Amino acid sequence: MSGKTTKKNLVTINYAGFDTFKVDADKNWQELNLLPIHERREQSISILHFLIQIHEIDLPENIKNRFLQFYCAPDAIKARDVAFSGLTHSNHKRESEMIDCAQDFLAQRDHGKFKDDLNEGLFALAPIALQFAEIIEKRDVPALRRIIAIIESRGIPEGSRSGAGSEDRYMLEKFCELHLATRSLPTKKALRKACGLSDRVDEKLATKRMKKLGLWGLPTEPELFGMLFADRFSAPM
Repeated sequence: MSGKTTKKNLVTINYAGFDTFKVDADKNWQELNLLPIHERREQSISILHFLIQIHEIDLPENIKNRFLQFYCAPDAIKARDVAFSGLTHSNHKRESEMIDCAQDFLAQRDHGKFKDDLNEGLFALAPIALQFAEIIEKRDVPALRRIIAIIESRGIPEGSRSGAGSEDRYMLEKFCELHLATRSLPTKKALRKACGLSDRVDEKLATKRMKKLGLWGLPTEPELFGMLFADRFSAPM
C-alpha cells in the first residue's frame, strides 16, 4: 500500500490491492469532521485515513514513515480492532463482512439488478466466493463455526473482552482526539499526559500499550525541539 501527493492536496492511493485512486486530502478532512464523534474516531484510526492525511502533517518524512511502519504492522492492526470493537467482534469481522456482502447481493438480485447482466452478478459474487474458497482450502473449521454463530445470533455474538471501557480503547480515543484537534501526530509525552499516565511507573505501562497499538512511531518531544532548533538556525539572517 502506498500514498503520494501528485499536486496540492490531491493524494494518489494504492491500498489493499484496490486500483489506484485519487483523494482530495482537504475535502476528506472536512468530510471527516462533519461525522458524528463515534464515526469520526472509527475512521480516523484507519490506515487508509493516514495514507491520505500523512502528507498534510507538518513533520519530517522519517518520522511520518516511522509512524506508518509501526501503525501498519499486522499485530497492531489487530490490537486496535480489538481495542475499538472488542475481541468477539474483531474475531468475527471477516465472516460478518462475508454475510453482509451475500445479503446485499441477494437484496440486489431480488430487485432485478442482475436480471439482464449475468456477468455483473458473477462479479458481485466473486469476493464472497473467493473468501469462501480460501476457508475451504485451509480447512478453516473455526471460520465456518463463526459464520454459523453469526447466522444463529442474527449478528455478531456478544462479547465483552476489550472494546468500550478498556484501557486500550481509552488510549486510542485520546490519540484520535489529539490528532483530530491538530491534524498532526501527537508526541508520545502528549498522549501519555492525555491518558493520565505521567509518572515513571505509568510511563512503562504507556510504552507497552503504545507498542501494542502501533503508536510507538509517534514523535518525541526532543525530536520536535530538534526540528525547531534546526529551523531557527537554518533560517536566513
